[in-house]
Amino acid sequence: MYAYTVGNLNDIYDKIIPFFEKYTLHSNKYFDWLLFRHALEAQKNRSSHNLFRAKLIKKKDSITLQNQIESLLQTGSSAFVMERLVLRYLL
Repeated sequence: MYAYTVGNLNDIYDKIIPFFEKYTLHSNKYFDWLLFRHALEAQKNRSSHNLFRAKLIKKKDSITLQNQIESLLQTGSSAFVMERLVLRYLL
């Protein structure tokens, strides 16, 4: 009997999936493999969806910060007030 230990999800995507796509199972374990692969695809899609949402939130915050800075510039606020505003968004 052989065992293979995987350290992270990238190893599963890069090594395990291609191996079993090339050398398919010919027993009832094939159906377990299909379920496992489907679960991995769902996990991968969820991860990319979360990354997309994080980028959208960051972009929204950036636009909000830009709008606030522009309004402060129009009202003639000091650089100190603007610096505090920027630091609050960055930290």
